[in-house]
Amino acid sequence: MKTPLFVICPLLAAGLVCGSFQGRVLAQTTQAAGAANPEMKANLDRMRSIVHDAQSFTYDAEVRGRMPDGKRASVTKAKVTTEKADSGWMIFVEGTQDFEWTDPKAQKKTTPTTIRAAFNGSVAVGLQEKDKNVRRTSVTDILAARLEFNQSDAAGPVLWDLFQPTPYSLLENASVQPEPSETVGDVACNVYWIVIPAAGSTPATPMRAFFNAKNGLPVKLEYYSPGVAKLAPEKRGDPRTTITISNLKPSVDPAGIQFDFETPKGFTVSGSKDQRKLAETPKPNSNPAPTPAPAPVPAGNTPPGSSSYKYPLAPSSDSLVRVGNAAPDFKLKDADGKEYSLADFKGKVLVLTFWGTWKPACQDALPAIQTINEKYKERGVSVVGLNFEQSPKADPDKFVKDKGYTFLSLKQAQPIAGPYKVANWPTFYVIGRDGKVVWTSGSLLSPPGGVSAGNHAEQVAYLESNLSQAIDKALTQP
Repeated sequence: MKTPLFVICPLLAAGLVCGSFQGRVLAQTTQAAGAANPEMKANLDRMRSIVHDAQSFTYDAEVRGRMPDGKRASVTKAKVTTEKADSGWMIFVEGTQDFEWTDPKAQKKTTPTTIRAAFNGSVAVGLQEKDKNVRRTSVTDILAARLEFNQSDAAGPVLWDLFQPTPYSLLENASVQPEPSETVGDVACNVYWIVIPAAGSTPATPMRAFFNAKNGLPVKLEYYSPGVAKLAPEKRGDPRTTITISNLKPSVDPAGIQFDFETPKGFTVSGSKDQRKLAETPKPNSNPAPTPAPAPVPAGNTPPGSSSYKYPLAPSSDSLVRVGNAAPDFKLKDADGKEYSLADFKGKVLVLTFWGTWKPACQDALPAIQTINEKYKERGVSVVGLNFEQSPKADPDKFVKDKGYTFLSLKQAQPIAGPYKVANWPTFYVIGRDGKVVWTSGSLLSPPGGVSAGNHAEQVAYLESNLSQAIDKALTQP
């Protein structure tokens, strides 16, 4: 089981992944943003001072996440070691992942899975025990490392936001409500109800944070569904994910370990060695191809700005490549081994979908992508699926063929996840004829007002509407 992104690092999923945030008014009892809350500011100052002076950290982590079936909880227990380097923090994680059954009638015997992952500043290595595989991938930054750790179920125990250049910077923009102090184990903690405000297509992220009263370091983090952000404490229910930290020890000395590990006997090795090259900003073309005139709108299609769309175009995600910026270059192959790059689509509107067969939301979204492909294929629009699989046994080519999808599908897209700032699947981009980003979305969105439980059709229809509006907009631009 691959760890859901809200388990990996909810703060990153709401911040490093989602960028800066616009404030949102919550309950009247909620304090001002974290930077303006004296208690939180003092807490952050203590924490950042320790992280600044430390050369290494070690701690034990337990991550508990409720599974969607409601019958069990995923439980990860691991030891985490980090060390500061010139390029940032190196990280090593080792432990186990298993399930605890909350429904006695559904209980099954499970075998704990070993998790192990390392990041030395330029290469991420992850053990995939069930597949007898080790991923060894060149990465460009800590975000790309987090994505690689997720492929080995090893991202959850890492306090990713603690090891950013400014630890827990997201809390400066969050709404903060102090709560009564509590003790976790034998550690006295300051407790806060925090809501990281919504931004673009990303909903608000509510959480309870327990910080060591003496040094400000995190002790326990509880994450809740977005719908409870405004509710009173007694109505919030149980958190969906809890991360408990113990034995967190900063040191002024190096960790004294290798941030790598050998491939176990009988395991294969997979991964990419080219991420740094792929992440380089492409040089402008000194002799660009002439830009074709906008294609006419065929009868029956909705022109841009038309009121016949049920909902307006959703805001682009702040976490992805910004609208108006040049789309990063890529070099990926299709099922026949033919290589494509961004330059191959110059002069066309390009729709990119990052997807994988392992993610139900991707399978929900792909019919809309196929519809968009059929709708716009004669209008100078290229629709491309960028596939990313977690298991070497997956067969995305067969999946596409069996479903009858006709859009171009390119394989092994994980090397460009970093440059495109992809942290969730599916992720969508609409790119203009000039190679600049027109619209983005980091998830399968729900329309304004939400959707009824389990009604993915409403989300798919909303996706098709957003893509159509964004493409129509791009087609009117030179």
